[in-house]
Amino acid sequence: MIPTAHVLALALLAAGEPEAGLGAAPPAAPPLIVDLELVGRVWASAREPETSMLWDSSAELWRVDDWLQPRAALAYPSLVVIAGLETEPRPGLAFRLLLDSGELRPGGSFVPAIDVPITVDGREPIDGLIALARVRELALGWYRGPVTVELGRSYTEIASDLSFADFATGLRLGVDLGRLGLPPLQLEAIATLVGHSLDELATPSPFASLRLDYELSPFERVGLFGAVFVDRNGTFHDPLISAAAERFIAAYRPVLEQVVLERLFLSERTTRGHLIYVGGEVSLLPAEGLSLRAAGTAAFGALRVGPSDLSSALTIRGYAANAEASYGILPELGVSLFGLALSGDQPPAGVLTGEAVYHAFLAVAPYWTWTGLFFSGGLTQGLFPARASAAGVNGHGVLGGG
Repeated sequence: MIPTAHVLALALLAAGEPEAGLGAAPPAAPPLIVDLELVGRVWASAREPETSMLWDSSAELWRVDDWLQPRAALAYPSLVVIAGLETEPRPGLAFRLLLDSGELRPGGSFVPAIDVPITVDGREPIDGLIALARVRELALGWYRGPVTVELGRSYTEIASDLSFADFATGLRLGVDLGRLGLPPLQLEAIATLVGHSLDELATPSPFASLRLDYELSPFERVGLFGAVFVDRNGTFHDPLISAAAERFIAAYRPVLEQVVLERLFLSERTTRGHLIYVGGEVSLLPAEGLSLRAAGTAAFGALRVGPSDLSSALTIRGYAANAEASYGILPELGVSLFGLALSGDQPPAGVLTGEAVYHAFLAVAPYWTWTGLFFSGGLTQGLFPARASAAGVNGHGVLGGG
C-alpha cells in the first residue's frame, strides 16, 4: 500500500513552490510516485474452529456435526499484486489510484473445494473484475492552509480501527484549528458509503463520523469521536444469522433443525437498522522510549433481522477496548504488552422469534489483528475484503492480552 505520508509530502512541497512569473524557469513536470508490489505467502493452519456452516451436496443436508469443531490441517500458497500511483497535477491538488489483484489462491485449497484453478478472494476472477472491487483507491485531494478536502474512494478509519478501517467511497474534510491561531485541535468530518462492489453500492449503507483531536505534541494526542452507521443492504446479516444458528442447533431435533437452517442461510440479506459508535483514543509518550496507546468505543442501536415473515428486532448494546504499552530497550530491541476486551453474548434468543437485547460488539469492518483464529485480521489482514464482524466466535466476546 502507498503510504499516506507521500500525499502529505507532496502537499507540503507544493505549498512552498513559488508561482511562475516573467523570467521564471519553465514549470517542472508534476511530481509522480509509482508503486508496484508483489506479495507471495504460504498459509498453514490446523485445528481452527469451523465457523462456516457447510452444505453436504451428496446428502443434501447442512453439516451440523462439523460446525465449531476443529478444522483439518490446511496449507496453501497465495499471491497478491498491488499497483499504485500518486501525482500532483497542480500545487495543492493531489490524485491517488490504488489497484490490487485480490488474494490469488487455488480453488482446491477451500473446504469444500471450488472448481476453478485460481480464485480471487474465494470467487472466480471475473466476478471481482466486473464489480470493480479491485479498485481500492481512486481519490482527489485538495490541500490549502489548514483545510484538507478529499473526495472519492480511499482507505478510511471511522470510530477507531475497532469499528471501521477499510476502503470506502465518500467525502473527508479536515481542519487544523491550531494553524488558525486557535488551540491545537484537529477536526475531521467523514461521510462515506460502505461497500466493495457496484452491487453493494447500488443500495448504499451510509457511515458518517465526527472526530476531534487535541494535539499534545507531534506524536501525542487525545481524541473523541462519534459515528452513525445505517445498514440498508444486509451488512450485519452474516454475523447475526450465524450466531442465531447456534441457538437453534442446540434446541431443535435434527429434522426441524435442518428446516430452520434452510430459512436462516438461504434467506435474503435482510438486516436493516442503525448503529451509533461513541468513544475515544489516546496516544502518549510519558517517558523516553515508552509509548502508550489506548482506544475504546461503545456501540448501541437497533437492527431488524431475518426474512419479512419471520423478522425480529435486536437492541444492540456492546463495547470494545484495547490498550498497548511499548518500550524500546535498545534501538534494535523493544518489548510491548497489550490487552483487549470486546463484549459478547449468548446467541440472541429473539432472532426470527420476536425481540431481544444483544450485547456482542458489532463492527462494520474492523481491523482486529490480535489473532487470526477469531477475527478477520491477523496475518491475513489486507488479503481479504474487510467485513462486518461480531466479537469472538459467533459473538461470544473476547478477553485477552499478550
